Amino acid sequence: MSTDEEDDAVMASAESAAESSSAVAAAAAAAVAAVAAAAPLPLPQQQQHTNNNNHDHHNHHHAPLPPPPPAHQQQPHHPPPPPQLEDLAAVASVAARLDRTTTTTTTTASSSSSSSSSSASLPASLQQPLPAALQVVRCPALIEAGHWVLCKLPSDNYKLVQITQAAKINLGKFGTFAAKQLIGKPFGMHYEIFGRENEVRFLQKNAIVDIVVDDEATNRDLVDKAGDSQRLSFQDIQQLKKAHLEGQLDDQQAVIKEIVANSATFEAKTGFSKQKYIKRKEKKFLRNFQALRPSAKDLCEYYFTHKPLKIRELRLDVLTQMLALSNVHAGSRLIVCDSVQGLLVGAVMERTAGTGQVFTLCDGDNPNYEILRNMNWPQQALKTLVSLPWKQLHEEAESEVIVPPRGAKDPEAFVTQRAAKRAFINGLRQQLGKQDFDGLIAVCQYDALEVVKALKDSIAGSKPVVLYSPFKEFLIPTFLMMRGSVEFINAQLVENFSREYQVPEEAAGMHPFMQTSGSGGFILSATRVLRPEPATVAATGEAAESQRAASSDTRRRSLKRAKKDSGGGSDAAAAAAASAAVAGEGNSDGDEDPMDGVE
Repeated sequence: MSTDEEDDAVMASAESAAESSSAVAAAAAAAVAAVAAAAPLPLPQQQQHTNNNNHDHHNHHHAPLPPPPPAHQQQPHHPPPPPQLEDLAAVASVAARLDRTTTTTTTTASSSSSSSSSSASLPASLQQPLPAALQVVRCPALIEAGHWVLCKLPSDNYKLVQITQAAKINLGKFGTFAAKQLIGKPFGMHYEIFGRENEVRFLQKNAIVDIVVDDEATNRDLVDKAGDSQRLSFQDIQQLKKAHLEGQLDDQQAVIKEIVANSATFEAKTGFSKQKYIKRKEKKFLRNFQALRPSAKDLCEYYFTHKPLKIRELRLDVLTQMLALSNVHAGSRLIVCDSVQGLLVGAVMERTAGTGQVFTLCDGDNPNYEILRNMNWPQQALKTLVSLPWKQLHEEAESEVIVPPRGAKDPEAFVTQRAAKRAFINGLRQQLGKQDFDGLIAVCQYDALEVVKALKDSIAGSKPVVLYSPFKEFLIPTFLMMRGSVEFINAQLVENFSREYQVPEEAAGMHPFMQTSGSGGFILSATRVLRPEPATVAATGEAAESQRAASSDTRRRSLKRAKKDSGGGSDAAAAAAASAAVAGEGNSDGDEDPMDGVE
């Protein structure tokens, strides 16, 4: 190929790349605008079905949509303007998140023209969209007013806050800022509190110092004397902190860099000691935080650290193992017994992605799922959650007459409400009686044996049963029952052990924390199997008896035929020939024996 042809090929490739990048940018801008337009939805009242007014949602109808305007009145479609982000770190994060979306969109658009001709030949069932029960629901990506945010501090502590227009968020020594500054910003990003006005901006976090790992370095020659290893005085460090608070230092890591540069013993430390030294200074001097979406993982760590009794000391690794043993996936229909403020329900809903059904049994008339409210679930996802109080698990007499109380303002309305409530509860009981749920997962305060006995008939065959308790004594009776029952197989009672490491960098070495939780509780898991009906067992026994009789008949005829063919030979030879004949008949296609009836 000549030089001119190579130049033409390069120019053509550059033009196609430019067109592709512009299309990706337009798609990214449209996706950002669509996410930003999503308004937070309140927690629905479907869970509170035990209230007298709860039957109203059965008769609720959505208003019909207005017809579209004529074609000559429709406004031309213009793509929304790109998002105005002030920081390169935010632009990079949003672009990386949207790159996957635009790649999928571009691939779909490019393949639509090639598949349009073949789509006509597909059956109508494959051309229709997925039903609403199988459509995945995702949490919003941008922070909106009313959302809950889990702020992770440099000290590895957490603070759960709700974002409102007038709220002030106090992070202790790390600073205070107006909550409205986070509205419209993405979850998961690192932010810093800067200047006297406590401005919240994106954090550009770079390496404070390049750590070179020296295998021969040791800490044996280091002598820790107060004030001797640091050249900066206390007043100098206070001046640096004041300059940073007033906004004179644009980089908040400048304070730590100065402290590291004036340390007389820093270079003599090992790589692991250098990492620990920098992390200790970051916890002391940095004024930043990470705005996390309240997921089941982060909320489990937050409650396990600050309020372990509220979640019955349920550790994160134990929660993940329970979800894995329960085989929770999109479209699952599970029975969940939750006495941990809704943490288990929220974790199951994350796995199902707002599809299937989560059938919960609550303690009181209304479920108290505080953690579930903090997870910012859309209303569409919460429609898959239904609750039934334990005290209403058993059937109620249908012939019982509803009598309004004395002094009721509207007796007829009271009777109607109670009748609707009774019909709703009976509908939930009928769901439990169908024996088609995909499993049972329980973390509750009640006797595990009674829970399993009450709900085992609602679980389909070959489906898991998983229970948790911080004490094994509460699970041992259930474990022994499962080991001796024909309705459960593979019963296991295990205890988890977890160890956290200080610095998760392989180059700096792996050193575990000296203090950790002693036990993560106990998990009891088993697989539910269905016992065959007595009629089925009897029919199976009769069929086996008939088969044995037919086999004996065949062997007797074969023995007679073998004796006749051998001309009165030995019985052993005749028996061997008869066995070979029976084997040959067993492998045949079922044709009739031509020698039948010959004596």
